[in-house]
Amino acid sequence: MPEQTAHDVLFDEVHKQVLDVIKDVVGEDFFEESEIELDSSFAEDIELESMEILQIGEQLIGIYEDRVDFIQWLADMDLKQIVDLTLRDFVNFIVSELEEHPQPETAGH
Repeated sequence: MPEQTAHDVLFDEVHKQVLDVIKDVVGEDFFEESEIELDSSFAEDIELESMEILQIGEQLIGIYEDRVDFIQWLADMDLKQIVDLTLRDFVNFIVSELEEHPQPETAGH
């Protein structure tokens, strides 16, 4: 098996984080029943309501702070594009933003 790149490791970490946030918002039972995959769309496949998507976005903003500009990203989309967003789209966007805006090194690391 080939060694994972830094990008792959970051992708896996972000994927897990987004799944944890979705589980927190929709509840354990619904999450387990949903069989969420990377190509699952939030609106159609996972059947999230707009308020749930908003809650997920708010939690992700809290986690990634000013390193990820969800508002600008979504503002550039029309409603159909937003409805068609998949888990993979979200994870890829977060990963690209984190790679573009790396966490500043803190003392002691």
